[in-house]
Amino acid sequence: TVELQLGRGQDVVEELEEIQNSYQYYNNDGLLLQAYIMNGSFPKADEAAQVSIFRNISMIVEHSVQLMFLHKEDWNYCRELIRRTDCLIELYNLRRLSPNAVAIYQYHCSVMFCTYKREEETFCRLEDFVNLGKWLAESKTCFLSDDFLPLITQWLERLDLGSTKVRESRFILDSIRQALCNPIFESLEDTKRLESLIHSLP
Repeated sequence: TVELQLGRGQDVVEELEEIQNSYQYYNNDGLLLQAYIMNGSFPKADEAAQVSIFRNISMIVEHSVQLMFLHKEDWNYCRELIRRTDCLIELYNLRRLSPNAVAIYQYHCSVMFCTYKREEETFCRLEDFVNLGKWLAESKTCFLSDDFLPLITQWLERLDLGSTKVRESRFILDSIRQALCNPIFESLEDTKRLESLIHSLP
């Protein structure tokens, strides 16, 4: 991240491509899981499997945003990408497990729908973005537990940042307000609906 901020993009590319092109990059989680099972450490294996699923599906949502940008000229591709990502979010209840990632995704979907003059879909995504953002601002945690992947909670609690949210509530709300003022939304006909969303922020 620091190297990217310093403008050393090519150095990052060369370093990460070497890792990404190795078999180890794709199989680390699998090897650890197999080792736990071989050692009879079934509780650890259970947690490792759940964490791996969580990390991978969260990454799919994050990468979907990048794919939307890369294929923004191809509406059919973006529409299918959104459909598939929506299914994944619902299937794994990611609004609870990874609300920040889903909020970012919904915002970028709204931009895409607005670009292609689909106003109702734009507002549906913006409303979800705002609701998720307000929840993140009001909540003391950055996620809610899920009965299907219950061991993610204890794993997150062990991380340096734990499950507490990283940003202050005011910063989150100001960021949402700024996002809603994106010039692309000036093309929306229902300006009152957009203003209502902005005014709904505390």
